Amino acid sequence: METQQQKKAQALIPKVVELIEGSTKFVAIETQTLEYIIQSELDKVLADINHTELPKELETYVVRRASGMFIHLNAKEILGGDGAQIAKSIRMGDTSIDLGGTTDEDRLRALIGELTQEDRRLLACYRRIRW
Repeated sequence: METQQQKKAQALIPKVVELIEGSTKFVAIETQTLEYIIQSELDKVLADINHTELPKELETYVVRRASGMFIHLNAKEILGGDGAQIAKSIRMGDTSIDLGGTTDEDRLRALIGELTQEDRRLLACYRRIRW
């Protein structure tokens, strides 16, 4: 039987894939690896905020972190192709990220840094006190 967290991780896969493909043009995405990464990020957030279910407002945070971790783990494959194209700017909703660097590798490192950056203040807004 699937738990609520596993269902949430499954539901986030298309969003993570969209962000990865949109920012790197990398399409060889292994869903099992991606599901594990999403579940890992989801577990970290839930443990940090002391919730059993992810608040809707934190979905994009988990998507961003999971995308960054996947890109980090697959950086060689992403840059390895002759047609590697790393975005110079990414727009997700009302958030925009402009990446520095002149080479694809520089922009990929900047992208990974932006996506995997922890936002402790955001998580603090949803944190429950443990008794």
